[in-house]
Amino acid sequence: LNNAGAALPPACVGRRVREHVELEERVGGDEAAAAVQLERDAIYREVAALIGCSADEVALVQNATEAWGVLFSGVALGPGDVVVTTRASYGSNYMTMLHSSRDRGFSIRVLEPLPGGAVDIK
Repeated sequence: LNNAGAALPPACVGRRVREHVELEERVGGDEAAAAVQLERDAIYREVAALIGCSADEVALVQNATEAWGVLFSGVALGPGDVVVTTRASYGSNYMTMLHSSRDRGFSIRVLEPLPGGAVDIK
């Protein structure tokens, strides 16, 4: 479901994007969105079937950074809570934690890697 940021999309994705842009050129953006609504709804059902949940439990977002932000903001954290992470955390994810910790009062503990890169959580 993710093409790793700037990686080239699969040919089928490029083809579908071009088809949709051509549809927008012919009928307009809102009309094109309405024309593919059933297709868009099906994506939620198919992802839900793939991961074993209901379609209303699926959230599709633009990228992994946005997904992390949505997920992280939904976790009830506050004073006395500690979020444990490592130096290998993706920078934008760490920034989300840092800003959120200032707003909500939880602490962040950054674990240092052991020789070889493993992490000891003790």
